[in-house]
This record gives sequence, structure tokens and C-alpha cells, in this order.
Amino acid sequence: MDTAEPTGDPTPVAPPTAPATPAGPSGRPTRTGTVMSHYVTLLIGFLAVLVVLRAAATILSANPDQQIIAVLYRFTDPFVRPFDGIFPSGDLAIDWAALVSAGALLLVGALIRAAGRRAAELSA
Repeated sequence: MDTAEPTGDPTPVAPPTAPATPAGPSGRPTRTGTVMSHYVTLLIGFLAVLVVLRAAATILSANPDQQIIAVLYRFTDPFVRPFDGIFPSGDLAIDWAALVSAGALLLVGALIRAAGRRAAELSA
């Protein structure tokens, strides 16, 4: 029987590497869930700004027959209507329903962002 002795040092084998994931602005790898939560948060923030603009238009007694104000009211109405009647308006021209709606939208946005971050932490 012929036994062959290995000649020289064996070639080192590199350990397997994980597939590269694209890095985000912070340098950390991005995850689809966190990217999606950023877009949803951006959309909710935009809606909250529109609702605050509606409240400002009401406080400033903007003409609801004006086309841009009418569009603003029509677009934000589905977000404000659930909060109508929570607070009595009295003699003040403050649209409390719009302000509560903006706060609720911002709260929902913060919860979605926190859930996205938590999901990214758990998957890392």
C-alpha cells in the first residue's frame, strides 16, 4: 500500500459569509420592514400636516367655498369625522376634532415606527 504524505500546508478554507445586505444611511443593514415602516410613517405624517392645515383654516375662518380649502376639507374629512363631537366647539372657532385627529395620526405613526424598529431588532 502506498500512503502519500501531504506536501506543504493545507489550504485554509474561508468560513461561509452571510449575503450582503444594502446599508442604509446610518450604515446599518436595512430591512424591508423598517423601510416600509418609514414610508408608512412619512405618509401618516403628511396626513397629519394636512389635518393641522385644516384646523388652521378653520381657526382663521377660511372660506370653505374656495377651491383649495374645499379640497382640503374633502380630503381630510375621513380622518376628522370620527372625532367630531368629542369636544364642544362653543364660541371658539377651534376645530378640536381636527387637532385630536392629528394627534391620533401622529400616535399611530409613532407606534408603527416603533413596531418596525422592534421587528428589525428581532430579525437581526
